[in-house]
Amino acid sequence: MSTDPNHIHITLRDGEEKRISIPDDEDVRIEITYEPQSITSLAFKSINNLLGSIFRTLFWIIFVLILAYLITK
Repeated sequence: MSTDPNHIHITLRDGEEKRISIPDDEDVRIEITYEPQSITSLAFKSINNLLGSIFRTLFWIIFVLILAYLITK
């Protein structure tokens, strides 16, 4: 990452990087706003991820069992 004084580098939550150019003759005011997520939102997201991984695992187990049954039939 460069240290050019006329650029601002920002890395977003998803890992995407943004680069903002600032002209030499302009004054710059930077405001950063961050809205923290509520504990309820985080809990629902965690439960959703857990259920998703459980159902994905069950799907693949059932799929492999059916496939094995059909092959050995």
